[in-house]
Amino acid sequence: MQVRGVRFDGVKGSLREEQRQLTRTRLKEASLEVFGRVGYNAATVDEIAECAEVSRATFYFHFPAKRNVVEALLEDNRSEVTAYYERADAAFATADPDAVRKWIRDALGYLDRNRTLILVTHEVYATEDVHRPLGRIRFDYIDHMPVMLSRWPSQSRVEAAIRLRLMISALDSAWLMLNDALADQPGAERIMVDVLANIWMAALEAPQT
Repeated sequence: MQVRGVRFDGVKGSLREEQRQLTRTRLKEASLEVFGRVGYNAATVDEIAECAEVSRATFYFHFPAKRNVVEALLEDNRSEVTAYYERADAAFATADPDAVRKWIRDALGYLDRNRTLILVTHEVYATEDVHRPLGRIRFDYIDHMPVMLSRWPSQSRVEAAIRLRLMISALDSAWLMLNDALADQPGAERIMVDVLANIWMAALEAPQT
């Protein structure tokens, strides 16, 4: 139908899409809430749907399974994570320990702000098929650290990528320690940041040619 140049089918289509996106957002937010309360494995689709105030069928219209919600949440965070590793590249390019320590503190802050999602991701990898990576969220950190990579000879780029991934794992483990075994230890975060900075700078230093 069209009146004075306005296509109502187009208006309806845009409204439907807006409603679809709003519902999808509510489901993602509800999933985080439920995951944070009971954990990923214990959470049910029914609980998530109830929290989002939608039907079970609506959940499955948007997401084939809980795992796909986690993929969507991680995808939402991709630009922020990308920005962190671009800043890491700038920090390591200066070889300034203070700049590296600041980046590590910022990265730990990111993990704190996204605590539920990070823990859920650990749970997914620990309990589901390890041969099915979390879809689109596979993230090649080294692609966003071109300055660091440029300092490594071409024949050693694989080694550089391995070192970087190991350092990212160390950062993740350090964050878990700060929230568990070291949670009540005075000054633990400052010491941890110093230790991580020293390890990262040594590990990512390019070999002498």
